[in-house]
Amino acid sequence: MATFPQFSALPPELRRLIWRHCLPRRVAEVDIPRIGNEPMGIFYGDGSKECLLRETSRRNAAPPTVSRVCRESREVALEAGHFLHYGAFQGMENIWVQPARDVLHLNWEREWCIADGDMAGAESALPYFFSRAAKENMIPSVCADLFLPFDINRDASCSDNFSDEDPDDARWFDPDSVDEVLLVENAPKIVLVAVVLMLLHSTETEAIDSGLFGLCGEERIQMIDFDDAPKVSAFFEFWKETANSQRETSSATYFRDMRDSDEFQKKCQDWVKRAKIHLFGHLWFQARSLGFAGIDDPDNIWVPAVTGDMVPWNPTNRPNLDHPWAIQQWARLPRLVPKVVFIQCSESC
Repeated sequence: MATFPQFSALPPELRRLIWRHCLPRRVAEVDIPRIGNEPMGIFYGDGSKECLLRETSRRNAAPPTVSRVCRESREVALEAGHFLHYGAFQGMENIWVQPARDVLHLNWEREWCIADGDMAGAESALPYFFSRAAKENMIPSVCADLFLPFDINRDASCSDNFSDEDPDDARWFDPDSVDEVLLVENAPKIVLVAVVLMLLHSTETEAIDSGLFGLCGEERIQMIDFDDAPKVSAFFEFWKETANSQRETSSATYFRDMRDSDEFQKKCQDWVKRAKIHLFGHLWFQARSLGFAGIDDPDNIWVPAVTGDMVPWNPTNRPNLDHPWAIQQWARLPRLVPKVVFIQCSESC
């Protein structure tokens, strides 16, 4: 306001609109992220100090700067948001959320807890997460690996085994697994899915000046559409100017592949198809375990037909969307929206 002395003379309605415009639009994390194989952070390729991301997540969970300017701005901030008392989980307990502006994001993956021997933590966080997102009327967001790993180097011609004898697919039959949670009544109709998670190091000033992280640099976690090539290019230029490109080799690889936008978009679209077929496959296994009770012509649920003890393969087999049961079950599946996530860290990692 020191550089805009006329602000206080504006009508209250206009001032409040300006304050509202200054509020960030954030990806509200309910837990601290994990990149690569290390809990809640990464080690660089040269084995040097890891980035744990805790400080970024802590700042991202705090009330916005607007809430601390004056009484009027604080009122606007309190109208838009509140603390979500989520409960201690991976270091996050109270998260500031703005339901009409923010996305609610879960970084949790069961494999982390199993790998760390934390069997209590391996109990699914999904039912509670989706229920809280619904209660707050917020769009939920999760990591791709909860459905199906996203491999940016994957050959689209590779097959996926749906066999219930495959130990890698054992989580399909866990009642708390993501497919069961998404397929219950009142499940979310739209789920944002982070297929790529990238870390960008810069100073606070560089982040603000770039314009990529909100007006005040408070949108430290950016979730963009997988097919937004201009935005990917903008983040690439920012990374080139601010990051240690010799050190962050994984980022260089991802940027190279994402900037081949046509190929990257095809891989994202392929992932969505495969993930939805995995969900459909779960329903099929459920129906088969019940002897396909009440289902006519079950052999032709898939194309080509799957008979006897056969199991479907992806991409060889596809749901037969001319089959009444397949049409009904396919309609139950949520819309999965691939996203690319950039996390800005201001620590000297």
